[in-house]
Amino acid sequence: MLLLTGARLFFLVIGLVFLLGEVLDILVNGDNVTSRIVVRIAVLSIMAPAIVWVSTRWAEKVLREAFESQNRLIEAGIVRAAQGFQSEKTDGLQTKQSPASALNEHAVLAQMGRIVTSSLDIEDIYDQFSREIRNVLGFDMLVICTADESKAMLRREFISGTAAKYMEGRGHLVSMEGTISTEAIARRATIITQGMGRQELSQRFPGMEPLFEDGMRSFITSPLFSKDRAVGILGVASQKPMAYTERDREFVESAAQQIGGALANSQLHGLLQAEARDKELLAEIGRVVSSSPRLDEVFDRVSNLIGELIPAERVSVTLTSDDGRHSRLAFVSGRDVAEQIVNQSSPMAGSLTERVIQSRRGEIIQNKTEDDLAAELPGLLPSFKTGLRSVLGVPLFSNDVVIGCLQLRSTAEGAFDSDHLALAERIADQVAGAIANSELNRALEREIAEKSALAEIGRTLSMSLDMEEVYERFGEIVQALAPSDRFLVNLLAADGQSLEIAYRSGESMDEREIGSRFPVEGSFGGHAVKNKSTIVLDSSSDSSEAEAWLYLKPATRARYKSFLASPLIVNDEVVGVLQFRSRAPNAYGESVVRVVENIASHVAGFIANARLHAEVQAEAKERTILAEIGRVISSSPDVHNIYERFADLVKDIIPSDQLSIGFLDHERNATKLAYVTGVEVPSVGENSMIGLAGSLNDKVMSERRGLIVQDRSMAELEEEYPRMVAGYRVGLRSAIGVPLVANDQVIGCMQFRSLSERAYTGKHLNLAERISDQISGAIANSELRSTLEHEVTKRAALAEIGKTMTLSLDLEDVYERFAELVQPLASADRITISLLTDDEDSVYIAYSSGGKVPGRNQGDRISIDGTIAGEAIRNNKAIVLHPKDASELEGHLDRLIPSYKAGYRSFIAVPLIVQGRVIGALHLRSITENAYDKATADMAESISAQVAGAIANARLHSSVQKESERRAALAEIGRIISSTLELDAVYDAFADAVNKLIPFDRISITVLDQPGGVLSETFVR
Repeated sequence: MLLLTGARLFFLVIGLVFLLGEVLDILVNGDNVTSRIVVRIAVLSIMAPAIVWVSTRWAEKVLREAFESQNRLIEAGIVRAAQGFQSEKTDGLQTKQSPASALNEHAVLAQMGRIVTSSLDIEDIYDQFSREIRNVLGFDMLVICTADESKAMLRREFISGTAAKYMEGRGHLVSMEGTISTEAIARRATIITQGMGRQELSQRFPGMEPLFEDGMRSFITSPLFSKDRAVGILGVASQKPMAYTERDREFVESAAQQIGGALANSQLHGLLQAEARDKELLAEIGRVVSSSPRLDEVFDRVSNLIGELIPAERVSVTLTSDDGRHSRLAFVSGRDVAEQIVNQSSPMAGSLTERVIQSRRGEIIQNKTEDDLAAELPGLLPSFKTGLRSVLGVPLFSNDVVIGCLQLRSTAEGAFDSDHLALAERIADQVAGAIANSELNRALEREIAEKSALAEIGRTLSMSLDMEEVYERFGEIVQALAPSDRFLVNLLAADGQSLEIAYRSGESMDEREIGSRFPVEGSFGGHAVKNKSTIVLDSSSDSSEAEAWLYLKPATRARYKSFLASPLIVNDEVVGVLQFRSRAPNAYGESVVRVVENIASHVAGFIANARLHAEVQAEAKERTILAEIGRVISSSPDVHNIYERFADLVKDIIPSDQLSIGFLDHERNATKLAYVTGVEVPSVGENSMIGLAGSLNDKVMSERRGLIVQDRSMAELEEEYPRMVAGYRVGLRSAIGVPLVANDQVIGCMQFRSLSERAYTGKHLNLAERISDQISGAIANSELRSTLEHEVTKRAALAEIGKTMTLSLDLEDVYERFAELVQPLASADRITISLLTDDEDSVYIAYSSGGKVPGRNQGDRISIDGTIAGEAIRNNKAIVLHPKDASELEGHLDRLIPSYKAGYRSFIAVPLIVQGRVIGALHLRSITENAYDKATADMAESISAQVAGAIANARLHSSVQKESERRAALAEIGRIISSTLELDAVYDAFADAVNKLIPFDRISITVLDQPGGVLSETFVR
């Protein structure tokens, strides 16, 4: 009765709604109101009772039949006899369901109806809905997806049961392509898919293969429709083959009909909630942007709010410049993009900002390749390379003028759609006014800051006559007024021909650091000095103009795009120049130039006074350091102990990136380096032998006077001082060399080298000569003492080598210690012992330590022809080689060429002789040129004599041991083979025993059937 009453009320409400609609239509359209109302009421009065009567009578009949059917079933005991599905296989199919199961289905469907109408939030009912299906239908997995037919995509909303490995949970998007869902929606039918093998399923539905791999074998897929629109998919799957019947399909289809409408209503409910949330967030964005006059202070918060509305990893605002050719990145939050930082300008051409401003409408750029962007919008390439694949840009309007562009970027492909674009335009309208006001406020603050900063500069510089103490603070103030990537203060040298970098802030550059000098002529700063006026060069300038100033070439290679230089003038005399570098194009406009010129006029006088004060202090410092050098050099009988302290002192008065001290070796016509510190140069290190020919040392020592070498090109050095080219290649551009003279004899040379161009002056040369005079005597005495100590050390080391080599018959145990003991006696980068083979035509490398040479590894066998070992063995004496080029080895020592190509430049080979018989050779190799002399060769022969006997004994011991092992292995093979007549049982043991004698990857035994003449493999492993 309650249902009948509800039905009558339902039709009554329908009639009233219809009547109300007619009345409103008449009122709006202005027809004959009275007549139309009367007609509608009359019609409704006639039809409503009839509709209600017919409907209620039909409902009473249906319900009465259902109740009578249920009573009959109960009386028959059927409901108690069938509580669930009972199946038995007949030709691979399930049996038909019992009437009780059918009734159970109706009850479940009715319960589903109550569940899906119990809440607008469908998340609340998924679990209950899944449980109700499980009451009727067995499954291993149930999934509910919403569908977007326009994009052919499914969004997983719910998964129950055994979740497939590939499924990533709620919210994950998958393509409909290759799935049963596509066919189910197209046919508007519930589909059973079962009994297919993997290959057939992959061919028909390749998208279902991951589920098959997870063990699913039976599937029911039902489309979810609402108002003739596909809204989703309901799918169940079982690991059992042929798990579902036609009745199961009908049940799933009924369940799908129950939840389809609820899913659509839930989506509508979600859209309404999202719209309300969007409005709330837009209001919050408006509140935040208006909460501060400086948008940069709250932009991160604004960006976070935008991110809640539109998925984006980077939010930025670009504003147009006054000339309309450039845009400035005013605000940014989120992922960093290379070369795109706040307040950096960039050309408008080829940018999304340009396109949005010109069209005055938003645009989405996504699903593009790098080549597409390079051709269409090259300004987006940096963000693309950072991983940001989707970009959305909308214009910012202020008083109907486009002032810039709001951009959102995402790493996801196809991240944005038209809804996002519309929402972004609403956001832009919300924030544009605040951005315009923020820019006005920024301009006012900058003007106030400039005036305050100029006053602060004057106060700072007046605090000290030592500019070193105030440069840092001065640089900070200047950077705040004229932001740059590199700021320099250059001082003009006394001769007016060069500029020295007195202060640098910002990025460093090779060859352009504090203390570096460069010529006025041909330089950017020099141009400002000569013209006594500020000069600006930027990306809008002719590129050939930049190349005309040679000094700017390193800066342009470092990708600087804007340059500014303003001279420091005192009493109409230039004392220096302020220089600025920026990687932003057009970074220095008229306002920046005006500020920089004001700064230059404020600081010029202070810098001139500070420079005079610095010169007086430098003279006092030099005298103190020279006195300390004299004390330090005489504080130890071994000068090697105080070289580091000496070098530290010298650097305070003579700038250098490399300092070396070498001694003249008359016998080898070379300089032996006793001490080297600073920049590393190939083949130049302590104890290296540097030939005199073509060296600065040769000229300095032969003329007995100091020299400065700088302002030379590579070609000029190759012609005049070829030994200096290696240093030039690693960046050393300037050098001073002074002779070391003791007892009126030139004993060596001291060199200072710098990475800077024009690093040295006559004053530096004078200081170097004074230092040389102070240290020469002490160094000569120290070298004499060192020579005597070295002789004692050599004798002790030889004794230790002899003792070490007799400690073990297995030289592998002592070889590393042997190599360590050889190093102090004969410096080597590679030490090798090679032994003659029995036929004496080849040698094999028995032991090796140090650097590697291709084809010369331990155990390798090499013919003695064309080897230095062969020469030593045949001549029965030490062989010393210092080839200048690989071509010198061709034709007679070809096998030494790989060592030369590996970087070795000095070679010694000494025969190993035992009882008058040569058994091999000892090799020493060094990467240093001219590293070995006769004394080294004599020492190598002494070492050879010490170790030859031990090596022969070890070799004999090894031979005896190997023969013993071979015999034992053969005996073991015989034992195994004879241990049984069933050879199959011992094949594996036989193979293991053979492998000990002859290593193999595969072994087989082939048996000949003599009567038949057939070969067959009886064992393979």
